[in-house]
Amino acid sequence: MKILNKVLYTIVFLIFFSACNLASTQTPAPINTAMPLVVNSNNCNADDVLKNLKTNLPFGEFTVLHNEIKGSKTLVLWLVDPEINANATEAEIPDNVTEAIRVAVNASYLLLTSNECVSTLFDYISPIIVDTNYNGWFSGQISPLSLPMPKPENDNEIVNVGNNFEIGFLRQNTTTPITLPSSGSCTWQEANQKLHLHFSPERQNVGFHFVLDNVGTNVWAQWNTKEEYLKNDIFASLLNITMEIQCIHPQPDNLIFIIVNDSGETLVMGVVPKEGIQAYPNIFDKVKILYEKE
Repeated sequence: MKILNKVLYTIVFLIFFSACNLASTQTPAPINTAMPLVVNSNNCNADDVLKNLKTNLPFGEFTVLHNEIKGSKTLVLWLVDPEINANATEAEIPDNVTEAIRVAVNASYLLLTSNECVSTLFDYISPIIVDTNYNGWFSGQISPLSLPMPKPENDNEIVNVGNNFEIGFLRQNTTTPITLPSSGSCTWQEANQKLHLHFSPERQNVGFHFVLDNVGTNVWAQWNTKEEYLKNDIFASLLNITMEIQCIHPQPDNLIFIIVNDSGETLVMGVVPKEGIQAYPNIFDKVKILYEKE
C-alpha cells in the first residue's frame, strides 16, 4: 500500500488524516489494469450519481458525497461495518484491519460498477470504514483505473487489491472504550437526523459523518451552496451544525467542514475546534480556515 505523507489528494484526508503517517513493508502485487467504461460525459451529472447511489447502495449506515480540490474529483463513501469488533484487543487488530480493507475494496468496486458515470466523473474513490462505535479503521483513495478487472473472486485477492490504495488512515492501536453517556446527551444517529433538517432534501451533495481516530473525535460536514451566498451560508450553517452536535456522546473534538459549489468544487474548508463548539453560539473567533478557493 502506498502511504500518503501530507499529500493534499482529497478533501476528506486533508490536514487530519495526513498527520497519521504510516510505514508499510508490503509490496503491491502485479495486477491487471481495469478498462475504463466509455460513457458520454455530457450525460453524466455528479448529483444524479449521488441520488442513484443513495437509493441503491446495500449498506445500513453510510454517507456518500463528491468534492473537487485542485482539479481532483473524488467520490467519498463513509461506511459503518458491523463486522468489525469495536472492542478489539491488540491481538485482534490485524483481523479488524483486514476486514476494513476487504470492505473498502468491495465498496469501491460496488461504487464503480453501480453507476457507469463514476469512472467518467471521478478521479478517485475514497472509502472511510468505521466500526459501530465510529472508530476509524481505514481510509484511503484509489483511482478507478487501479481496480483490476474482472473483480477478484476470493477474499485474499480482494484484500490484496488494497495494496493499490493510497492510505490516509489505518488503525494500529486499540480503541478507547466508550463511557456511559451523561443526561441530555445524544447519539450520532440522532444528531445526524437533526443536521439534515437544516438543509433542503433537494441538495444532494450534503452529508455528515463521525470518526474517532488518532486525531480525536471528529464530526465531518459537507454542504453545497452558490458562491454568491457563501458568506451568509457559512455563518448560518455553521451555527446550525454546531448547535446540533453539542449533545453528541462522546463529545466532538473537531467539526471539520467543507463547503462546495453546485458542481462540487471546494470553496472553503475549515475546522471548529472543541473550544469553539462548546462556546456556541460564539464560535466564529475560534474557526480556523484551512483552505479557500483562489
